[in-house]
Amino acid sequence: SPPQNETSRSPLSSFELKEETRRQRNRQHARISRERKQRQFEMLQEENVRLRNGVADLERQVAVNLNEINYLRELYHRSERENLYLRGQLQSSGHMPSTAHLPPWSGTPATNGAQSQAPPTVSAPSTGPASAAPAYYHMQTQAVAAVPPRPPADHGASST
Repeated sequence: SPPQNETSRSPLSSFELKEETRRQRNRQHARISRERKQRQFEMLQEENVRLRNGVADLERQVAVNLNEINYLRELYHRSERENLYLRGQLQSSGHMPSTAHLPPWSGTPATNGAQSQAPPTVSAPSTGPASAAPAYYHMQTQAVAAVPPRPPADHGASST
């Protein structure tokens, strides 16, 4: 009679063979699923980095645009102050030109009925220490004479 060990090694039954095949397929599918999820996770991490870089680029562009807006606003206000001073000089000298050619938003009495008063007169600074000119005149004559160059526009200079 054969030894007992050899009888315990009998070939797998049909049911056991099917079960072992099913387990191997399940393990293989689980491994494939884990690998797919890992690839998806890595792709999402890369997309996250790209999007964060895009947000940072947009934030930098917003800062550049705000700086340009502030620069242009200051330039506009300087021009307004200079125009106010020059109009006052023309008015006080009696050489105020006709305002018919000026646009309605210029705020002149001839073209803008809502603002029916003339712009205030601004006198030139005196040579003495106590100047009668408003403080903005001094700032304006120094600043407008040498308006700084416009900052370079940085439109889309980032490399993504």
